[in-house]
Amino acid sequence: MYPEAPAPRGLGSLDGEGGDSMRIEFSPFGSGIASLKLGEGFFEEVDSEEHVELQAQRTVPRPGRSDLTAVPFAALAIRVTDPASGERATVGLAGEGVWRELDGIPGAFEAFIETADGSPLVRLERRYAIEPGTFRVTISRRSENLTDRPLTVTWYEAGPIDLPEPVTRYGGDKRRVRFGYLLNPEAQSGSAFVTADRDLTGRGKVLGDRETDDAGYERWKPEDTLWPTPKSGKEGRRLVWTAFTGRYFAVALHPVFDPQAVGAGGEEKLFTQVEQIDRLVLNPYLGKKDIDHAVMLMRLNHEPERLAPRGASEQTMGVYAGPLLHEDLTTDPLLASLNLDGLIVYNFGGPCGEMCTFSWLTYVLMAVLRFAHSITGDWAISIILLVLVVRTTLHPITKWSQIRLLRFSKQMQSIAPMQQKIREKYKDDAKRQQQEMAKLWQEEGINPAGALGCLPMLLQSPVWIALYASLYFAAELRHEAAFWGVFQSITGGEWRFLADLSRPDQMVPLPKALHFTPPLIGGIYGEIKSINLLPVLMGVVFWAHQKYLSPPPSASMSAEMEQQQKIMKVMFPLMMPIFMYAAPSGLTIYFITNSTLGILENKHIRHNAEKKGLLDPEKIKAQKAAKRAAKGSQPAKPGGFMAKLQALAEQQQQAQQQKAGKAKKVQNTARKPEPRDRNYKKRK
Repeated sequence: MYPEAPAPRGLGSLDGEGGDSMRIEFSPFGSGIASLKLGEGFFEEVDSEEHVELQAQRTVPRPGRSDLTAVPFAALAIRVTDPASGERATVGLAGEGVWRELDGIPGAFEAFIETADGSPLVRLERRYAIEPGTFRVTISRRSENLTDRPLTVTWYEAGPIDLPEPVTRYGGDKRRVRFGYLLNPEAQSGSAFVTADRDLTGRGKVLGDRETDDAGYERWKPEDTLWPTPKSGKEGRRLVWTAFTGRYFAVALHPVFDPQAVGAGGEEKLFTQVEQIDRLVLNPYLGKKDIDHAVMLMRLNHEPERLAPRGASEQTMGVYAGPLLHEDLTTDPLLASLNLDGLIVYNFGGPCGEMCTFSWLTYVLMAVLRFAHSITGDWAISIILLVLVVRTTLHPITKWSQIRLLRFSKQMQSIAPMQQKIREKYKDDAKRQQQEMAKLWQEEGINPAGALGCLPMLLQSPVWIALYASLYFAAELRHEAAFWGVFQSITGGEWRFLADLSRPDQMVPLPKALHFTPPLIGGIYGEIKSINLLPVLMGVVFWAHQKYLSPPPSASMSAEMEQQQKIMKVMFPLMMPIFMYAAPSGLTIYFITNSTLGILENKHIRHNAEKKGLLDPEKIKAQKAAKRAAKGSQPAKPGGFMAKLQALAEQQQQAQQQKAGKAKKVQNTARKPEPRDRNYKKRK
């Protein structure tokens, strides 16, 4: 015990001195990390001098008992076993005064374990080192046998503590637990590729279901197993790395090896020193609604290490503590070999997160966004260019779709008076009314397939959903000013407007006394701290978009449909800015750009269509008649997907007309009596 040991010195720097990217302060409890902060360029707020703190020891009060402190990466305990006698003892290592910092070596600590009579048993040593120019830390431990007999030691260490609560609450809490693994040897097939799990296990699932203790109090399980998971045990997955991740940052544990010396099967990448990973909850009795404040800590249960008489054993593990930036995770040879880039996902999670967010598409869009930024040097301009590229790529589909919708709308408007007359004439005969409507459509050359013009627009939705997810999770946008920081330049850096694309635009910051959390949607929004301009501008653009693109009411629409259309024209432009009020300004720029380009694109398509006479009902009718005549004299040719849809619609229309004709014929024909009718001859 070292009761009078001085406070341990820190390691690294926050100003980039010596190439360090972080600063680590150590705790006297278990020689763990009291604080790990990222260096230059990583602040809590744009105008703040407080650096991002990814790891910190946490103390939680326990009513009626002493407070409980959790220290990330602390040595918790060690179990020493004498193989000859079978005797074993578990010694706690997390108490204050157990460890002493080695003289002249910051980040190096030693501790001694003695027998009951005071004889030396085992010497323990732990060392931390920051890899210059990276966000990587190595943690080495050494166990030295001080006896003349063999011993076995088993370490229990703390892993990372849960990441801090997100600064901005928009979109909810995206803190997760992730794993990287090799498949079973047969499935791995000699490949060294590390698979990143796609489960995206959120904090709620990690905490699990609530239980009732022996005293009848509800709580989360204070201790539960994270790895191996049921799926990993069943499929034979082998652990490579594990991590706590947030929206923009991650703290991952991984093995340390030479990437150049990895064999075909990647066995060197396995995290073999770890036998099991548990999650501990320091304050399990919190209310269910206080889930965000639950403090979780990983515990590493290591594999036993055999120590020869007077022998020693050494193990090293690595920690990545930094941003989820593609460049940092792919340029470092060790991190690239671990496929730690798999920590980056543009996915909201949930039951259909992978499928609903179209994750495969998000990586393509982000690659285009990064390329645009390499040219422009500004992320806001890059977002605008990305939307422009996407709309240009989808223009042929949009054009095909909108022309058919416009033609169908024009045709329906032209026959509206005739449809109204049919309704009035056959108001008491719905079947006859339907038959006459079908006949009118055929005579006027109206194809029901024109109503399918909205289908290609729906097929585009995966692209826009993927783009939304990409911009939401893109760590590259964090603390990046829009338009080369022009608004900050003209005000000497005082104006926060568009100073951070990952936050609302903050047109007018509100004093702290006026900060508020909206009712009902406060869990998504968080605290409102400013008056934002872009959501209001977005509402205006959406209103113009609705007004310009919504088809005019026609006689074919019922009163209820017309009323619904009017409500949507008002509600959509009103509700979207409300839901997006606290959204990152990068996302709002995307919505405004997309809607503006949509209006311009539609105007261009409509102008060209009218110029070429594509929307003239009489010309459309004549073209349909000419096509039918030509089709009757020429063999049919196979068409594309849309042509097949149109042909199918025409077939259905013809079948409906034939059916209607037969029904009419049957109605006009007298029923012949069956020969079995007794009165047949008499009536005849």
